[in-house]
Amino acid sequence: GILRPLYYRDAVLNSDSNNYSPSSFSIATETMMDPAVLALATLGLVDSISFMIVAPSLAFYVEKLGGSQDAYGFILAVYSFASFCGKPILGRWSDAQGFLVPYMISISLSNLGGLLYAVAPAFTSTQLTLVALGRILGGLGRANSALGFAYVARALPASERTSVTAILGGVQMIGMAIAPLFSALLANVKFDLCGIQFDNLNSVGLVLFVINFLSQVLVYFLLPDLAPNNSDEASDQDDKESEWSKMLRFICTIPHIGIPFLTIFTFNFNWQFIETALAPASADALGWVRIFHDMFTLFVGDCHSLFEHLCCTLPYYTESSRSILRSGCNGYSCISRYDI
Repeated sequence: GILRPLYYRDAVLNSDSNNYSPSSFSIATETMMDPAVLALATLGLVDSISFMIVAPSLAFYVEKLGGSQDAYGFILAVYSFASFCGKPILGRWSDAQGFLVPYMISISLSNLGGLLYAVAPAFTSTQLTLVALGRILGGLGRANSALGFAYVARALPASERTSVTAILGGVQMIGMAIAPLFSALLANVKFDLCGIQFDNLNSVGLVLFVINFLSQVLVYFLLPDLAPNNSDEASDQDDKESEWSKMLRFICTIPHIGIPFLTIFTFNFNWQFIETALAPASADALGWVRIFHDMFTLFVGDCHSLFEHLCCTLPYYTESSRSILRSGCNGYSCISRYDI
């Protein structure tokens, strides 16, 4: 009832048929948008699990393969850097061709990255290279995390975006909370598959492949594609300002964009900074084995998820972006309220 898919209206108005009626619009609302939200929520869950299931064990995996702490830091960094580089590419691609193709390609990259991460120990001379390549592909694939919010912004009016983006953000926090549990459940895994030995470290790659493949199937069958966004082509031709310059100007001059941007950046920076050091520091200083680190990460993630859930309920009761920002809830819920 809270969702009115504008993409369906646009698809009908842009189609060759003129048989449009309010009843057909209502039916489409009930039958199409709910599966779409399910697909987007599943993607958000898989994206956060894909990151957090690797983070607790990566330091031990790199050490087992003979890598140094520098190699560990590099592999962590290339994942995030690949995701950073991939987001504007996927965003531009979705504007030009719709969302389905970018989603399919990016999730396929995640699938391939998971497989490389899993089979790396079988290639003695290139183990760490394959792990790094797998994380690069995984980062490029995870860049599609921004597409979900873009999809909602395109499909819904501004008045309805906050509640939906809050749901998607909350689902991502749930994924971050439960992913270390998945990692902990793999502690005693040991089996052979196609001549490759899998243990509690490289079996993480198989989990990445399975969950990303399942999300790909859901997206393909449940997420209606949107028409290309050509509404700004005419203005873009007359506007000589580059996209990067325009984005920087918006961040610096529009508080509704700049403040949420700062909160998102601060959260991600703090989380990545702590997570990078936690595994090696706890192992060296406290003698923790991987299972202890998994459970501690699970505890921290659960605390954060609970706080995020409590904060993100504010939009439903206050309808106030200022309340969202004061609570520390993710800035997507605030940004999505405005048409820029």
